Amino acid sequence: DALPILHAVNAAAAFEAKDYALALRKLRYDAEHGDAAAPYRLYSLYQKGDVIEKNVNEAGKWLRLAAERGSGDAQFWLGVNLLDAKEGFAANKSEAFTWMTRAADKRAADSLFWLGHMYQYGYGTARDLDLAEKYFKLADADGRADAKEKLAEVQKARAGRN
Repeated sequence: DALPILHAVNAAAAFEAKDYALALRKLRYDAEHGDAAAPYRLYSLYQKGDVIEKNVNEAGKWLRLAAERGSGDAQFWLGVNLLDAKEGFAANKSEAFTWMTRAADKRAADSLFWLGHMYQYGYGTARDLDLAEKYFKLADADGRADAKEKLAEVQKARAGRN
């Protein structure tokens, strides 16, 4: 019976041993049995294509599952892919905004910056320069190098509006 064997396998050890087929089977097993981290790892493997063949459809499937299971990084990347119609996703700015908001609630990756950008231009939401400024300030506080530049753009746009 394969289930007890896969249950006992350590995916990281299988990768280290370069047994990619076993590692992939283990990650799939874990993802299909509720593991929160495995879907994001599968997304990464299929998206990069360095250890297994790149497959944007498989990557997208696992990215969405990881986002649904609460991974802030997955929520961020799902938002980016939906915003820009990347990695096999159709553009859906409204859904992108939803996922980016969830990622920003977790302060994941560059989600604060991207959420500021979405408010600045009204991508997936109403344009709101006050909220754009808020999120660019938070991104700046988190060390995003270009957040100050975007903050200046928002302040200039606000001044031009008055």
